[in-house]
Amino acid sequence: MFKLNHLNNFSFSLFFKLFLFCTLLFSMTRSSAQVVTQVVIGNTTGLGSWAFGPIYRNTGDAGLLNYSRHAYIYTAAELGIPSGSKIIKLEWLKKDGPSITGNNTFDVWISNTSSTSFATSVLWSTLVAGASHEFTSSTYTVTASTNTYIQAPFIDSFLYNGGGLQILTDWAKLGIVNGTVGDNYYIQAASGKAIGLASTTALTGSAALQSSIYGNSRPSIRITYVTVPPCVGTPAPGNTISSAPNVCTGVSFTLTLQNSTIGGLVSYQWQSADNVTFTSGLINLGTGSTLTLTQTANKYYRCVVTCGAGPASATSVPVYVPMSPSYGCFCSSTAQSAADEDIYKFSFGSLQNCSNCSTTAAGQNSIPNLYSNYQFLTPPAVQKGSVVPFSIEVGVCSANYYPNRCAIFIDYNQNTSFADAGELVYSSASATTGAHIESGTITIPTTALTGVTGIRIINSEQGAAITNPCLVYPWGETEDYVINILPAAACSGAPTPGSTIISNLLHTSWSIPKEPGQCLQSMEGS
Repeated sequence: MFKLNHLNNFSFSLFFKLFLFCTLLFSMTRSSAQVVTQVVIGNTTGLGSWAFGPIYRNTGDAGLLNYSRHAYIYTAAELGIPSGSKIIKLEWLKKDGPSITGNNTFDVWISNTSSTSFATSVLWSTLVAGASHEFTSSTYTVTASTNTYIQAPFIDSFLYNGGGLQILTDWAKLGIVNGTVGDNYYIQAASGKAIGLASTTALTGSAALQSSIYGNSRPSIRITYVTVPPCVGTPAPGNTISSAPNVCTGVSFTLTLQNSTIGGLVSYQWQSADNVTFTSGLINLGTGSTLTLTQTANKYYRCVVTCGAGPASATSVPVYVPMSPSYGCFCSSTAQSAADEDIYKFSFGSLQNCSNCSTTAAGQNSIPNLYSNYQFLTPPAVQKGSVVPFSIEVGVCSANYYPNRCAIFIDYNQNTSFADAGELVYSSASATTGAHIESGTITIPTTALTGVTGIRIINSEQGAAITNPCLVYPWGETEDYVINILPAAACSGAPTPGSTIISNLLHTSWSIPKEPGQCLQSMEGS
């Protein structure tokens, strides 16, 4: 018995020691394989300024220059970072100044670059094209501490290729500056390597960053990176994945890869082309592990992934990203509360669609009782010059109901906007309280473009007429459909116009609200 217990104790002790040894060996292996290193570029004492970013704040809360953007270039010699390292965080050294609290926004982009300087004026859209958006915050705060770093930890590690780096910052002071002076950051002269801009209004892609006033000096930066062993073998990136199946002009989308490639010295080259074989219109794009971009035409995308040890490359399976049809790119319009009025039924020509207070439309971005996308329904065919009957049946989804109006918009010229002259095709003559029906006819102009286009119906609890197709409002509902406009039929034979008839364009009935889940029945007459 003693020997058995002794043997068991010895075995356990040996096992435990082996476990500790293996754990230590594994930790040492990981430590030697991945080393976290920091490099500081710039001064840590001396002159400070608010003019050169990364966050522009020249005075206290009353200051009006609340929006700023800055761009910086760092050369390979300045960085001293091994190629293939993965950058995981950027920080800037604040010298002094008050805290900034609230819902401020701060965004950071980074890209590898062969450039060593900027022109004296560069558009933001040019700078950000192909850059990796690695940090974003809509609740960014800055402490009042002196000699402390403000941080931007990356969403995903950024692969450094051994050349220069371009770093972009975008700041909007939407919160509160808790003091009467600005925030200063330690700076160092860097002629041609820094440009910026501050503004009283939100900046767009057409904003031009300047070397004067806001440039030619850089704030002190600390870069945290991880060195890793080089990847070996041939990468297997898999499929190219798009964040959107189709896109609208000017709307960003992101490309990623199905499989990640482990190790350092991995390089990425994104490409676009007009055909799946990439023999027409081939263009090299960004060099990050992901790519955020916009497009104005249908494109194929792929990424060439290369392991530096070898080297060996592989190409991802291309993805096709078409442009959205015009009717898929309208401005948004929605109610903000699910209570009160809803559109129970809409008919237009041969189209009839019924819903209730618990219906969620199958189309993209649909939200019950607020916005319904029915563009997936078969579009009714209507001819140019034809007179098309319509009806809107309004019900209520709560015990409360108030005066409300309806409007119909049709994008006749298919330019993704309902705001053109003549595209507000129906508007309630007056407000009606609670549930009711509105009906009439709409004449399709002979100047309308043929093909499928969008039609939008808005019911809003309000007394004034609806004129804004992008209306956001407290109670009601917006519904989107499509119609198919056909060429006018050729006239033949002798016309038979018959009697002249006066049409009543507004029919209202049933001021008493119906129960949710039931459609009203169409009625003729006033």
